[in-house]
Amino acid sequence: MTGIPVSGSADAIWDDGEWISWAYINEQIELQESEAGRENLEYAAAHPDCSYTELTGRAAIEESRTGKTSRLWGTIGERFVAEKFGVVLSRANAEGHDGHLGKDLVEIKTITPG
Repeated sequence: MTGIPVSGSADAIWDDGEWISWAYINEQIELQESEAGRENLEYAAAHPDCSYTELTGRAAIEESRTGKTSRLWGTIGERFVAEKFGVVLSRANAEGHDGHLGKDLVEIKTITPG
């Protein structure tokens, strides 16, 4: 099915009359996980007024589905710092800094709840 050479059951599983490699299965899982994370980040960017409760809920659901730390925690941390300390956030994915506080560039680091 995938064109990846399979030498036996250690490299693949037999499903519905064909071998499917573990490499292919892992690629599909990673693709789904990255899509879920990207969707959450796009949602947060498109809804700047959504609540922290909604964002943390989305992050928790993503983590339970993927088993990996959500990148959404960084967005949550940036929004909190902007609100609490008056940091003016830069555009998404600005290289080298997350925003400005007066004339100073600011990099915001978030420690996840986990």
